[in-house]
Amino acid sequence: MTRLIRTRVAVALAALSLTLSCTTVQPPSGDSSATAERFAHGQLELLNVTTTPAIDSPTFRGIFRNEFDEPVDGIRVVLRILHEKDPTSGEIVRAQETLDAHLEPAEHMAFEITAKVRPTSLANVGMYLHGFAVRRGGEELPISPLWQE
Repeated sequence: MTRLIRTRVAVALAALSLTLSCTTVQPPSGDSSATAERFAHGQLELLNVTTTPAIDSPTFRGIFRNEFDEPVDGIRVVLRILHEKDPTSGEIVRAQETLDAHLEPAEHMAFEITAKVRPTSLANVGMYLHGFAVRRGGEELPISPLWQE
């Protein structure tokens, strides 16, 4: 298992709560099992994700948006860099962090996460970034299988 060397999270959007008029997500009714699983684990929407390319420590910045009808507390952030673009391929590195955050419905929050990797080409790798609510509407959510204890 690759150890997380450095994870840095910037909660720079606390004062910049962008409460936009947008549609919130309802529990899926007959949707695909992937949609139902994302809802069950409280997967948050990612907006404006950018990468600062560095061969040994790529940094990802973006915004999580609470698209649920209830407030969420806590965000589990998972960054996985894989050998191939296939999400089932082996991991090169993983970074994960739990953010202390509270987001009302449709509220946004900025984040930043950095992972240390061995010098290698990142040209043909798969990079996957996810954010999962810890609690929604005051109730603990099941932990995503992507999160490792």
